[in-house]
Amino acid sequence: MEIYQIMGLIICTGVLLGIIVPIVATSLYPRKENVVPTIISSLLENIGTLGSRELVIEKNFTVKPEMYLNISIAGGGVDVSTWRQRYVLVKVYKPSILWGLSTERGYSGNYTIEYDDSKNVLYISLIGYSAEIYLPENLGAIHIDCSGGAVDLSVSSSTLNTINIIVSGGAVNAELEGLKNTNVSFRVSGGVIDSSLKYIEYNGLSKALFKISGGVLNTEIKLPITTKVKILGRYTGGITNTSIDDERVGKTYIDEYYDESQSKFYLEYTVSGGIANIGIER
Repeated sequence: MEIYQIMGLIICTGVLLGIIVPIVATSLYPRKENVVPTIISSLLENIGTLGSRELVIEKNFTVKPEMYLNISIAGGGVDVSTWRQRYVLVKVYKPSILWGLSTERGYSGNYTIEYDDSKNVLYISLIGYSAEIYLPENLGAIHIDCSGGAVDLSVSSSTLNTINIIVSGGAVNAELEGLKNTNVSFRVSGGVIDSSLKYIEYNGLSKALFKISGGVLNTEIKLPITTKVKILGRYTGGITNTSIDDERVGKTYIDEYYDESQSKFYLEYTVSGGIANIGIER
C-alpha cells in the first residue's frame, strides 16, 4: 500500500468518526438545523494531492452532445467540473514529491484515458494519479466508481439524465445543479459521499436510489416548490435520518396529490449499515 493510500485511510477514519456523533444526535433529538459537519471538503482538498505534483499529459476531445463520462479511481484524486466550451479537456498529474519523498523512481501508479467516438463515452481510470477534467454542459450521463482516493464533482447540466456513483473507499463530493429529469443512484459500502442535488423546474418523474451498507452518505436535495415527493425507505441496520423542509419523516412518505402532479420526485433508500443523512428542501 502506498503512503498516500495509508494517509487517505487515516483521514477517512477521522471523517467517519466526526460525522457519526452529530447524526446520532440528530436522529435522537430532532432539530431545525443541519448538524452534519462540513469536514469532507477539507478531506478532498488534501487527499490525493498530498505534496507537489507534475503534469504528465494534457488531452482534449471533441465530443458529441450528451456524452457519457465513466471514471474509475483507486487512489489519487480527480476534480471534475463543467465549462462553457464544447470540448473535453483532461489533465493528468503524478505526485513529484510525496511527504518529502521523491517519486521519480519506483512510482507504481497508472492511468488510462480513452474516448470511444462510436459510443460517445470517455473512459478515465486512475490509480495513484490525480486529474482535472473539464466537461461541456450538455452532458448525458456520469458514472463514477471510487475504491480509494477522492473525487470532487461540480457539474451544472440540464441534459444530464443519469448520475451513478459507487463508493467502496475514499470520498466523493458531488455538487450537481440545473438538474431536471435526472435519475440518481448512489451506492456506498465504505468511504463517504457528500452531495448536493439542485433541480430546476421540470415535468415528469425524477428518481433517486440510495443503497448504503457501510460508510457515510450525506445528501441535500433542493426541489422546485411545485414538485411532489414520495419516499420509500428500508432500514435493517446503521443510522438513518431523513427530513423534508427540516422536519423528520419516517421510512415512508407521500405528498398529497403526488399521483396527479406533473412534477414528481421519487426517493428510495436502503440502509443495512453505515450512516445516511438525507435532507429535502423546496
